[in-house]
Amino acid sequence: MIDLDVFKHVNDTLGVEGGDCLLKLVAERLEANLPRDALLARQNADEFLILLRAIRNSFEPTLIAEKLLTALQERFVIGQELIHLSGSIGVTLAPADGTDAESLIRKADMAMSQAKQAGKNRVKFFAQEYEAIANQRLSIRNSLRSALTNQEFFVEFQPKVRIQGEREIIGSEALLRWVRSDGSRISPLQFIPIAEEYGFINEIGEWVIASVCEQLAQWRNEGCVLMPVAINISLHQLLQENFVDILRFNLMTRDLPTHLLEIEITESALMQEIERTTQLLGTLQELGIHVAIDDFGTGYSSFSYLKHLPVETLKIDKTFIDDMLKSPRDNALVRTLIQLAHTLGMKVVAEGVETHASLSALIELGCDQVQGFIFSKPISASELCTLACP
Repeated sequence: MIDLDVFKHVNDTLGVEGGDCLLKLVAERLEANLPRDALLARQNADEFLILLRAIRNSFEPTLIAEKLLTALQERFVIGQELIHLSGSIGVTLAPADGTDAESLIRKADMAMSQAKQAGKNRVKFFAQEYEAIANQRLSIRNSLRSALTNQEFFVEFQPKVRIQGEREIIGSEALLRWVRSDGSRISPLQFIPIAEEYGFINEIGEWVIASVCEQLAQWRNEGCVLMPVAINISLHQLLQENFVDILRFNLMTRDLPTHLLEIEITESALMQEIERTTQLLGTLQELGIHVAIDDFGTGYSSFSYLKHLPVETLKIDKTFIDDMLKSPRDNALVRTLIQLAHTLGMKVVAEGVETHASLSALIELGCDQVQGFIFSKPISASELCTLACP
């Protein structure tokens, strides 16, 4: 089973007619790179099934799958548009994984989902543990429907601390948490991708925005010092038509200044729709809502894009912070990122700082702010108010 990784975004851009044309070109290219006796069929919008009738050795499925992925990466031309695609492939083998079509397709779908979760544009063979993972994902998906209604979500806040000069808390990041009615905690790393995949993320994201704004209003009423709160936004949320209106409405109805909200979007998400996201981020900046690029350094974006992006803050991913004391290359990279951001007039936040050695190195490199357990784990709203106003 092969699924096109970014077809929905392409389809939104080209329209239905352009999307259908692209699917035909994809089918032709796949067929041209398959053995003559293979069977190719389109299953869903952007999913294709491939049946290899005879396999000569255990390596052949891998070689064919990798050949298909390589073929998909060659650009497609639709009118005047150049389209770049990738695919995720799940493979099952008969009779080891099943002897009927339904079982083989179901398990191929599980393997394909694992390929997507592993970073897309890759091949995964079915493994028995995928069934347990699939069942867990189904349980989370079904529970997501009632989580908002049952008030199972809540927000914690991790302080951002200025480290140049006098140290002080200058803001926080809102982090969504989920505790089910049975008391079990579900990690955001588990439920956020599922919420995105099955269309729950916009509703959940809107709840987070409303909750943060309500908390800001409550802090104001309690006499706490008001500091900006950053909210993580997925690409799905950012691209919904009324996203800016949602932000504006939640701020206006509580009489909150726009600078109290900061939007964080990951570098990898930003690069998927660079032109549209740049325009939207510019609109947010005009409103006075600050924007930060999260997990910077992990998305492999060109630095040339950075000078055009309307952002105020770069957040350096924890992986670089963890390794900068062990690896001269990571240390040089962190130094370069900080210098680059400052040259472009941006502030830098280091994520996941846990040791005094890392903190000292970041101070020396000129980093502006840090988040991490060295100062505070994510805490409740009342704890943050107490910590910021001792």
